[in-house]
Amino acid sequence: MIKLKTKLKERLKKYAIVKKIIKIREKRRIRKEFLKEYKYFYEYYNMPNPTNLKKQYKMLLNIHALEKGMLNKKMRPFGVEKVNQLIELFNEVDDKDSYACTLTIGILKAYVDVYEKNGWSSNEEYIKVKNFLDEHISNDFKKAGTYNLSKKEIMKDSEINYLAFLSGRHSVRSFKNIPLKEEDIKNAVNMAIMSPSACNRQMCKIWHIIDDNKIDVLKKHLSGLGNFNLDNKISFFIITFDMNNCLFLSDRHDGRFNAGLMAMNFVNGLHSLGIGSCFLQFGNTIDDEIEVKKVLGIPNNDRIAIVIAAGYYEDEVKVTYSVRKDINDIFFEK
Repeated sequence: MIKLKTKLKERLKKYAIVKKIIKIREKRRIRKEFLKEYKYFYEYYNMPNPTNLKKQYKMLLNIHALEKGMLNKKMRPFGVEKVNQLIELFNEVDDKDSYACTLTIGILKAYVDVYEKNGWSSNEEYIKVKNFLDEHISNDFKKAGTYNLSKKEIMKDSEINYLAFLSGRHSVRSFKNIPLKEEDIKNAVNMAIMSPSACNRQMCKIWHIIDDNKIDVLKKHLSGLGNFNLDNKISFFIITFDMNNCLFLSDRHDGRFNAGLMAMNFVNGLHSLGIGSCFLQFGNTIDDEIEVKKVLGIPNNDRIAIVIAAGYYEDEVKVTYSVRKDINDIFFEK
């Protein structure tokens, strides 16, 4: 009996050692993956020779800063450093027809308008911006700056039961066997574009994967497809965020946060058009992600945040209750 207990203890001891070894290996694997995440971020955060995209994100940051300066109720000369940086970046960027460049023209036009309205036309910064605009102004610039909006205008399209709308959306894993109309997809994308983004940098993109071979590669790297009716037509969308957006240390979280905002607006937009959807986690390793993006034709600077499966609602679909927590479990006042 004593020998039996001794043998049992030895086996348990060995089992504990095995568990410890597994835990150590897992810790090393996690550390290795986080190190790759760090290197990925640092590569784009600390570019010795910034790309055109990186420069354009810096332009968007300065544009938004100037717009916020124009919100002040007690105006004073402002944004000298910002307009100097904008003009310098504009001259460095190759594509003068890009979103950032045309928006730069718009914000500088608004800037001189503010200075003229307030009688600051003799200021050095005004003269510099005015001379720049005389050389670059065109009819296709994008409007920027500020404008007044009444509460009535803000609320005119908000008279819907939004809680009921949100309550009616469920994750769906079975769809009608028909492809999504291009018009519906673009309408939903336009709704997603309205999502808030950090300093209006809009670093997120939506990729509709339509090639069957690419879809097969994507499926191999997705988890959660087990309960899907894969025989029916399913549209796959990938939400990514551009690492060129990383201008500050605090930006290390902005990409996924902004991708989440866009993804939620996108699926709600789909829901409003009679299209069901389901979020599919993409928590793969960096190496897996790079491999998938290479096959799908997605640039390496765009990180995959989430994948969305979508299709038109069937006439009747089985969904989970997915009961939500009580408000007292998630809302606190301190």
